[in-house]
Amino acid sequence: MGIILRILEIKYGSNWRESMPVRRGLEYLKGVATSLATVISKSPAFLGVGLVGLSFFSASIQAAPSFRANNTQSTASRGRDGQKSIATAENVFLGFCVSGTPVTVNGWDRKEIRAFVVGRNDFSFRTRDVAADGKTPTLIELVPKGGTEGRINNCLKAESIEIDVPHGASVKVIGKSGSSSVVVDSIESTKVDIVSGDIAVSNVAKGVEAATDVGAIAVRSSGGKMILNTTAGNIVVAKSNPAGVGDALRAKTHSGSVTLQELGYKDVEAHSISGSLSFFGRTYAYGNYNFTTVSGILSLSLNPDFGFRLKAAFGGSFNSELALSDVDKSVAKSTIYLSGVCGSDNSATITISSFSGAVRLLRQPPTIDEQR
Repeated sequence: MGIILRILEIKYGSNWRESMPVRRGLEYLKGVATSLATVISKSPAFLGVGLVGLSFFSASIQAAPSFRANNTQSTASRGRDGQKSIATAENVFLGFCVSGTPVTVNGWDRKEIRAFVVGRNDFSFRTRDVAADGKTPTLIELVPKGGTEGRINNCLKAESIEIDVPHGASVKVIGKSGSSSVVVDSIESTKVDIVSGDIAVSNVAKGVEAATDVGAIAVRSSGGKMILNTTAGNIVVAKSNPAGVGDALRAKTHSGSVTLQELGYKDVEAHSISGSLSFFGRTYAYGNYNFTTVSGILSLSLNPDFGFRLKAAFGGSFNSELALSDVDKSVAKSTIYLSGVCGSDNSATITISSFSGAVRLLRQPPTIDEQR
C-alpha cells in the first residue's frame, strides 16, 4: 500500500488525493467493494479473498479526505497534466473550445469549477463577468495559455478534459476540428456544437442543444427545450420532459435513425432522410407531433388510451394496430393521403410524411405511471 501511495504522490504531487483521476478511481473502488460484498454474502467460498479485497478498498477510500473548497484559482499539475479550480456562483456559465479532444462535464454540489486536462497544463480560467458582490465569477472561459482576449474559439487540444461544475451551471462546448466526443451530466443546461464525435447528455434540467456533423446524440432524463442535429448519426432521446410551457423537442438527422421514448413533450418534430423514425409513448392534449422521413421506416408505438388526430402522407405501405375512425383517404400520383381519429380525447395531432418508407402504428400497453 505504501508503494502505491508513493507512486500517486510522484505522479500527482502532495495533494494527490484531490486529483481528478484518483477521485474517479476511488469512486470506482467503492462500486467494486459494494459488488464484492454482495458476492461474498451469496458465496461463502469467496469469504477469504473477499475480506482481503475489502480491507484494501477500505484503506484506499479512507485515505482520501473531503476536498477543499477554494476561493481563488488553484493549480496542481505533474508532467504534462494540469488541474485547476476556481470558486464561482452556483449558476455560473462556462464556455470553452476544443480541438480533437474528448470532454466530460459533471455536475457536483460545490460552487466551484475544477478542470483536469490530460496532456497539457498551460491553460487557465478567464473571468468575463461577476455577481453583484463584485468578485464571484458568473461567466468564465477555459482557455489555453496565450489565448486571445474575449474569444471563445481559443481551442484547447489535449488527450482529454474532465470538468466538475456546480449543478446550476450552464456549459457551452465548441469543437472546431477533429473528433471530440462530449459527455455532459447533471447540470442546468448545455450547448454542444462539434465537428465530429458522439454527444451524450443526461440529467440536464433546463435545455439541451447538441450538434455534430458525424456522430450520434443520446439524451436521457433531461428537460427543457431540445434542439438536436447530426448529419451522419443516430439520435436517441428517452425519459425527458419540458421544463416550462412552450418547450419543444427538435431532432434531425440526414442518414441516421431517430428514436424517441417516454417523453412528456407536447411539441415534437423528428426528421430523417434515409433513417428510420421510432416513437414510443403517448400523446398529450393539444400536442403537435410531426415525423418526416424520405425512405426510412416510420414506426409509432402509441397508447390508444390517449387519442389523437392523424394526418398522413406516404408512398410506401401503411399498417395500423390502432382503430381509426372518420377515415378519409385519397391518392395523388404516387402519394397516399390519409386522415383519421383515434380515441375520444383527440385534441393532439400527429402529422406523418414518408416518401417511400413504410408507416406503422402499433399498440403500446400503458406504463405503470399511466395506469395510476
